[in-house]
Amino acid sequence: MTACGGGNAGNNNLWLMGTAPTGGTFYAVGAAMAEVSNKAVDDLRITAQVSAGSSEENIELLNRGEIELGFVDAGTLAEYAESGADTSKLRVLFNAYPSVMHWVVSGDSAVKSPADLKGQSVATGNPKSGMEANNRDLLQAGWDLTFDDIEPKPMHVEPGLQALVDGNVEAVNIPSAVPLSSVAQFANQHAVRLLDLSEADIAKIHEKRPFWTPYTIPGGTYKGTDKDSHTLALGSYLVTRNDVDEQKLRAFVNAVFAGRDTITHTVPIDRLLAPGDARTGFDFLRSIGVEPSPAADVIPQ
Repeated sequence: MTACGGGNAGNNNLWLMGTAPTGGTFYAVGAAMAEVSNKAVDDLRITAQVSAGSSEENIELLNRGEIELGFVDAGTLAEYAESGADTSKLRVLFNAYPSVMHWVVSGDSAVKSPADLKGQSVATGNPKSGMEANNRDLLQAGWDLTFDDIEPKPMHVEPGLQALVDGNVEAVNIPSAVPLSSVAQFANQHAVRLLDLSEADIAKIHEKRPFWTPYTIPGGTYKGTDKDSHTLALGSYLVTRNDVDEQKLRAFVNAVFAGRDTITHTVPIDRLLAPGDARTGFDFLRSIGVEPSPAADVIPQ
């Protein structure tokens, strides 16, 4: 599993895949996909590249032609399109897995709902990351909170959890796969609690932002969280560009789904590369000007 920087302009056989910081699920999944593809597809070498900003940075890298593939969540795509930015070059390959919002607080925290985060320090993700965009989107849609109403700390997952231990933030709001290894490791060493959203809050957010859908994190997923936690999830898409070699894209997609068992063994998260989920959200993405790639046709039914 390799990370590097720089682009591959002019070399059609060496591709970069924008992922996330090394503690993020995008990186783990992307590296596993690249490894499977590199063994299966001749004349194509894919490298999983660390992206400090994750989703938003990956969009910018795709548009600048510096990467051929990049992970982007549905919320960041929506925010990008709503800003009036150009999405015409972007093409979606597939939905890789549901990214689930974990509202993490310490076991003895007085916070019972995201509404209680007003005036509190919150780890909201690196600048231009999906974590930052998702925090901004959900807090506004559910509780009319902006970043002016909290004290946002630009920390990704692991630094944010350490700040929670040190008492420097009240919460870490993390959109990621279930189970999230960083949270699992944290919960094994420290008392932790996940906020449980009300049905009314979930319904309100889904009505305003339909790409956020209800999701239940089962009790026992993390040590100390014995009860189910009701929250929201959104799609995590692998995105390419309209000028990337379509034949190679088809070979890559074929290799990924043929190697699903290997990838899911390497990264054991919920609904990873589930064929029935792979096209989830395509109609919504079309509505904001992001078209599926023709290579998506080879996804198994």
